[in-house]
Amino acid sequence: MPDPLWRYEDFGKGRKYSENQAEDMASDAPFLGKFDAWTEAFVAFVRVKGRVTPGKYRAYGHKAPGHRLADAKLWLRDLSMRVGHPPKGSSPRAQLEAGLNEDATLRPARSEGEKLRDGVKK
Repeated sequence: MPDPLWRYEDFGKGRKYSENQAEDMASDAPFLGKFDAWTEAFVAFVRVKGRVTPGKYRAYGHKAPGHRLADAKLWLRDLSMRVGHPPKGSSPRAQLEAGLNEDATLRPARSEGEKLRDGVKK
């Protein structure tokens, strides 16, 4: 927020919570007057700043570059983690080495409780 547009106004101070809602703003003329002044300051700020020319990655009509290689790497990392081979230096690797993380599985949707109830530990 640019400094010239920064404002702080109390709304509903001293009122009950139920009387301090957005719909109650319409009856608070002093607050609305200050809000109208802020919107006028906003319009003036934008008018002085002028039109912003579109950059290289404009939102309208921009086609994001593909990331198939990154997706493939992420899929391979996920598969590796599921079978119990977390990356070196990672927290899951430290947990595995300390014997704290023994939940390697190709079916992560099944909870540990379900596995135990089925008689399958891992």
